[in-house]
Amino acid sequence: MKAMKEAADTFASMSYPEVVDSMWRLDIPKALSDVVESLMGAVLIDSGYDYELAREIGLKLLKEPLEYIHPQLPDDPIHEFLKWVGKFGCGQVRFR
Repeated sequence: MKAMKEAADTFASMSYPEVVDSMWRLDIPKALSDVVESLMGAVLIDSGYDYELAREIGLKLLKEPLEYIHPQLPDDPIHEFLKWVGKFGCGQVRFR
């Protein structure tokens, strides 16, 4: 709970683009995505498996972040580095 509150406080002080751009360096508790997934599952079940209603609610819930996220969004620096070293046959990388 403490980690979730700290993450929520951090997110509250940032814009959606800032959150997405710095996601790779934030230590986000998996429980936060679990909460969203559970909420959407509850909406789907409670609506009698009305996919369109669950989709509409999900889109409203995620409207602002989805306006910023797109397929051309660059990878974070760590993934860019791993792809780069992979081109040269390096299959294992250690960070210190």
